[in-house]
Amino acid sequence: ELRDWLRKLSSAQEEKAAADANAALQKKKGYAMLPDERNRIMALESQISEASQHVEMLSSILDVSNEFYMNSAFVTFASRIDAEIVLRLFSSDAEALFEAVVPPEASDIIWEDFQVDYRAQAVRTVVSYILIATLFFIVTPLVLIISTVASLATLQDMIPLLDTVVTQHPSIAAIWDGLIGALALSQIMAWLPTFLMIIFSRCRILRGKAIAQHVLQSWYMGFQVVFVLLVTAVGSSLAKTFQILVNHPTQIFSLLADTMPSSTAFYVNYVTLQWAAHAISLLRITVVMKYVLLRKLYEDSTARDMAEPEDQDFYGMGARSSRFSLLLMIGLVFC
Repeated sequence: ELRDWLRKLSSAQEEKAAADANAALQKKKGYAMLPDERNRIMALESQISEASQHVEMLSSILDVSNEFYMNSAFVTFASRIDAEIVLRLFSSDAEALFEAVVPPEASDIIWEDFQVDYRAQAVRTVVSYILIATLFFIVTPLVLIISTVASLATLQDMIPLLDTVVTQHPSIAAIWDGLIGALALSQIMAWLPTFLMIIFSRCRILRGKAIAQHVLQSWYMGFQVVFVLLVTAVGSSLAKTFQILVNHPTQIFSLLADTMPSSTAFYVNYVTLQWAAHAISLLRITVVMKYVLLRKLYEDSTARDMAEPEDQDFYGMGARSSRFSLLLMIGLVFC
């Protein structure tokens, strides 16, 4: 509330200064002040007086109350040497009452995270892990279903009617085996960054948008390695595989060696599909479409500002770097 009144006070003072300068110029030229201009200056003086009273009242409340103080502060040092000394004296390894870190860029700061009650943050962190685990167990059966239906031969064993359809239309088998499984898995993986970012923004202290992208990249990469790269080792029976690994943990390497080579065709299709997805991202087709539609309702400059940036959950550096890293990892594993 104090920030809003300070903004109003500053705006009214700037408008009054401009109006006073214009009135002085008119007086210098020998023109009398118009009634509308006089009324406008009086209205601005009234707004300045009202805003000043509210600022003074709210400032006095802040001075006598500890309720509104935050646990963080920004300090600007006169020299780089002083800043480095403070960073080393009050680092995370030092046993001090507070910790000094390099802050994010001003335009990148998430100001709401600096107003979080740190005493309740431990509970929020636990809740975030529970939500991530819940998301994992929700996605797991979906990915297992995809791994089952990705092969038309598996579906033919389950649904004998498909034998007739495949016999009459052989091209369906090629399209299904080459596209459906990879496309369905890509769609599920595309929604994961959004859900992960919702969890992080609600339950974590990130302080900066770049930090949020780094956290998203780490967790999203883990999800992709499990559900895209290692899903073939799980197969259709998660419980059976889990029991085998609990009883014989060292068998995980032989399990991967036995199951992953037989899935190379699926990963060839998956990587090929990702080429198209990354090409669409680099061409920024979504932004262009939004701009073309919005320019019919707004001016070109306004439409451009409203069309950008893209959804930072999926198109941000965190998720995008994770997807590129996964393609590199697939190439290293199967080559």
